Amino acid sequence: MNWMRIAGWLIFLALGAPSLQVAAAQEGIFLGGWGGLGLLDETQAEGDGGDLLIDYDPGTAFGMTLGYDLGTAFPEIGIGRIELEIARRSNDLEDVEFSDGTLGAAGKLSVTSIMLNSFAEYQTADPWLPYLGAGLGYARVSLEDARAESAPLADDHDWVFAYQFGAGIGYRIGQRLVLDLGYRYFATLDPEFNLADGTSTEWEYDSHTANLGLRFHF
Repeated sequence: MNWMRIAGWLIFLALGAPSLQVAAAQEGIFLGGWGGLGLLDETQAEGDGGDLLIDYDPGTAFGMTLGYDLGTAFPEIGIGRIELEIARRSNDLEDVEFSDGTLGAAGKLSVTSIMLNSFAEYQTADPWLPYLGAGLGYARVSLEDARAESAPLADDHDWVFAYQFGAGIGYRIGQRLVLDLGYRYFATLDPEFNLADGTSTEWEYDSHTANLGLRFHF
């Protein structure tokens, strides 16, 4: 997979999304928070000791944002909002499939990320605010006290490049408050974890989050 090409497109989307805005918005700083349900795709972990397939239970996700709504003050950039987001996602392991069978699993896979996001809002029928956008950032992916049945599997972490795409709809409550219902696809480059048997593995990380949040515009 050509990660340089993906990164180039993500940078274009993350920094260029405001230019897609087609309607005016209120300029200024905003503070937001969100929480939701997080689902992980099945992970394929590849290593010297063989491949593993890991399934997860539904988990939690929450985050905080600090951003700036461009309003109509910067026509050379476009109309939209740019934000800095700190988020955490966490899912419990459900089972692990080895070459000779599947075992129940325990432990947790969690991600703490810091992202630069950019969203374009389409004010087609106030107070509804449909939007889409993308983000780039960095994430700490942690495999915490993972076990296959009672046998230790791994307890390690790695820092990796992260990216996300998002879409949703906001509902303006008065002049300063926006209720936000959205979806995020969040993924990272493959983190490397050392297993309990001394071998090293590369894990995939792809998540889907349905979130509900609020933004307060100052």
